[in-house]
Amino acid sequence: MRTPLALLLALAALPAAVRSADYQIAVIPKGTTHEYWRSINAGAVKAQRELKAAGTDVAIIWKGPLLEDDREQQIQVVENFISQKVGAIVLAAMHHKDFSATGNKLLYVGVIAAGIGTMIGIFMSEGLLFKLAFVVTYFAVVWICLEAVRIPELRDLIKQGYETTMRITTMVVFILIGSSCFSVVFLGVSGGVWLENMLTSLPGGVWGFLIFINLFIFFLAFFLDFFEIAFIILPMIAPIAQKVLAPVVGPDYALIWFGVMLCVNMQTSFMHPPFGFALFYLRGVAPKEVKSSDIYWGALPWVGLQMIMVVLVIAFPITVTALLDKPSTVDPNKVRIEIPQIELPPLNFDAPKK
Repeated sequence: MRTPLALLLALAALPAAVRSADYQIAVIPKGTTHEYWRSINAGAVKAQRELKAAGTDVAIIWKGPLLEDDREQQIQVVENFISQKVGAIVLAAMHHKDFSATGNKLLYVGVIAAGIGTMIGIFMSEGLLFKLAFVVTYFAVVWICLEAVRIPELRDLIKQGYETTMRITTMVVFILIGSSCFSVVFLGVSGGVWLENMLTSLPGGVWGFLIFINLFIFFLAFFLDFFEIAFIILPMIAPIAQKVLAPVVGPDYALIWFGVMLCVNMQTSFMHPPFGFALFYLRGVAPKEVKSSDIYWGALPWVGLQMIMVVLVIAFPITVTALLDKPSTVDPNKVRIEIPQIELPPLNFDAPKK
């Protein structure tokens, strides 16, 4: 095994000779200390000699991590060879530690149990079978999470997910607290009455109100995200919208129609600058050749589709209200609740006996 190692040192010391070869092949094992990988190295060097004897000049570059569990070092070696633009890379890739056989079986069992429980809850009642199905599902989820924690890469991913979730949750809670304080102050100075008088006096009646509100939300979404609009703006205009839209779809469906309409509208806040989150996500994974202006222009057709959807929801309220429950035909004034009388022993008001 000394000859291949000497050849490897010679190749490392003479990079110009490697570059002068017709073909450069990088061989990256999982490790370099075990006898198995040394035998792979010897086979690669032998193949190199045979090809050179046949007239094909090939340079074998052998490099890998010392230990077979050093995944980060192997990734770094691969990236280095990619930057060197070698002709080919032969890689013995390190994989994540798989789940155990029990974990894989419980994964399938949990998915099936969740599907069965959902079907039972939809078409039947939430009885014993429904509860048992989701008990199995929750047990499978807990088991898979415990197995995932044992895998270092997945454990770091789970930790990152928890931290991100906590940051977003904290942000939403503070926005909610701030919006509640603002709403109390706004209503305390009769801001609601002023806003209602202004919005109900718009020309065009109901349709003028809807056009104004949707244009206002659309342009506001350029500078505020979904949560801020939902927690600060909507509580102020929702009571007014219920009064204005009740003659069109009824008081029971007014806020539902209005809410779906604005949700479709606020979807554009993810797709237009300067604070469109989807644009930043795409910018983070797009290659350098793709300009930010190209991403912005590419988002315009999708923004247009969202606005078309808003127009359709406004023009055809049945697209929202068609599948809602019909109004109850029962007169609540005629409902009688009979409570059976329970016979109790007569109360004794005599003085207590000493």
